[in-house]
Amino acid sequence: MKNRNNRLKAFKNAYSGLTAAFKKELHLKVHLFALLIVLNLGFYFNLNTYEWLAIIFCSTLVIGLELINSAIEALCDMVMPEKHHSIKYIKDVAAAAVLVSAIAACIVAYLVFWPHLF
Repeated sequence: MKNRNNRLKAFKNAYSGLTAAFKKELHLKVHLFALLIVLNLGFYFNLNTYEWLAIIFCSTLVIGLELINSAIEALCDMVMPEKHHSIKYIKDVAAAAVLVSAIAACIVAYLVFWPHLF
């Protein structure tokens, strides 16, 4: 019973973090908006299972990395509020991870949707 309560509490904490991040972080809202467009297009074009897998994988990767990036930036700002070259590097690299995944997601979306468009 105790393990189940701990898992439930952990899930509630994760959900709380997710909702707080979506309320606070503009880029997460942008990614969510893009995801809603892609999901609507996916239903419109009746994507097959493999196309859906590619879209879902890329979408969760981008949003997951954006969440990690937001957490890293918040931690860096808390630990060192003043500007510091090492903190800038950490934040820039975390942001670059999101950028790389977003570019890959755009390429996958192009490959998935192009045949349906033309």
